[in-house]
Amino acid sequence: MLPRSRRLTRRRDFREVYEKGRSYANRAAAVYVLHRGGTGSRIGFSVSRRIGSAVDRNREKRRFREVIRVLYKDIEPGVDLVFVVRRGAVKMEFQELQKSLRDLLGRAGVFRNGRRDSGESGFSPHD
Repeated sequence: MLPRSRRLTRRRDFREVYEKGRSYANRAAAVYVLHRGGTGSRIGFSVSRRIGSAVDRNREKRRFREVIRVLYKDIEPGVDLVFVVRRGAVKMEFQELQKSLRDLLGRAGVFRNGRRDSGESGFSPHD
């Protein structure tokens, strides 16, 4: 899990990203991106009740957190990201979700050195 200093936790922080940030979307998620400067990026997740029961919503948050845990080192510092989980993510296998989010973040231009892809070829549980 990301340390608390790397997570968005307050309602006003989420609202600021929604209002001032730019959004990108695909079948799995929408991501709101706000470049704020600073040393570390902060990440937040939003999962609507439309996704399913509390068990389903928590499962999706865990899956998204794991993908971000692997990709976090490639995200440029000073960016706030809010992921809004979409129904399409529920049906995706983990590797498909990982590819989808990597592509989404690439389109958003948040990878270090302007890279559109994190350069990873697959998932390693030891990262």
